[in-house]
Amino acid sequence: MNCAVPVQRSPLCTHRVHSRAIPTVPHTVQRPPRLVVVFDVERDPTAVELGLFVPQPPAAVWRALTEPALLERWLASTIGFATEVGTTFILEIPADPPAEVACQVLTVDHGRRFTHSYTDLRGNPPARWFVDWRLEPQGRGTRVLLTHSGFDLDDRLQKMARNAIERGWRNRLLPRLTDVVADVGL
Repeated sequence: MNCAVPVQRSPLCTHRVHSRAIPTVPHTVQRPPRLVVVFDVERDPTAVELGLFVPQPPAAVWRALTEPALLERWLASTIGFATEVGTTFILEIPADPPAEVACQVLTVDHGRRFTHSYTDLRGNPPARWFVDWRLEPQGRGTRVLLTHSGFDLDDRLQKMARNAIERGWRNRLLPRLTDVVADVGL
């Protein structure tokens, strides 16, 4: 079929540019889906909210979040950690200088949700934040939702801490978590 002949226009030839017919795609040809970007105007700017998919079951992710030996492999060593509401524990953050973060278990829904406070004692006054993990089975894996909240954006240092913590979760800690979960398997 020659679409350049003006007398015999094909239904495929609908546009002309400089006396040449340009074929168009008929409506029966499937096009790939378009990327749709949605802006979440309800997102809380005082929180770091990250989600990821892990191709292991929720039980494997739960173990990495709640077993001290596994926590030490991807996050920090713990002192006094237990998955019981009200338990206080310390995270020993490997930093220069080393830091200790005082925490308290606030929510435990075995295999689904784990929340604890996160009090950085280096601040004056100490900054108290909250770390919430939600696990949702999805296909043959787990959707992991992390919310690190409680930042005071009117405080310049807290705003800087929020941004640094988001980068830390995204670029360092969550990839390490997925590695540990892959090793745990099940």
